[in-house]
Amino acid sequence: MAKTETKAPAKEEKATNGAPSKATNAASKAEITIAEKLVELYRLQHVDSQVDRIRTQRGELPLEVQDLEDEVAGLETRLKKIQDELAELETSVSDKNNFI
Repeated sequence: MAKTETKAPAKEEKATNGAPSKATNAASKAEITIAEKLVELYRLQHVDSQVDRIRTQRGELPLEVQDLEDEVAGLETRLKKIQDELAELETSVSDKNNFI
């Protein structure tokens, strides 16, 4: 969009048969400057949005780490219970085999 705005004053200058007035020159420079400012503002907003997204993710990271640590602790507890149950069953089988 900004590119078409910058091209429009150049076409108007050609329409005056190569004799642009000082007012036209000043207006085209102002429009180019405004167009450039708008493009740079857009780029700045885009970068700022990316920074905000990164900050949000960084803020949520400790919560995600805590959740994963809790999940690992739960799985370790579950594994220990299963191993204890397995050892108990092996002992029971061994006792029954010795009984026979």
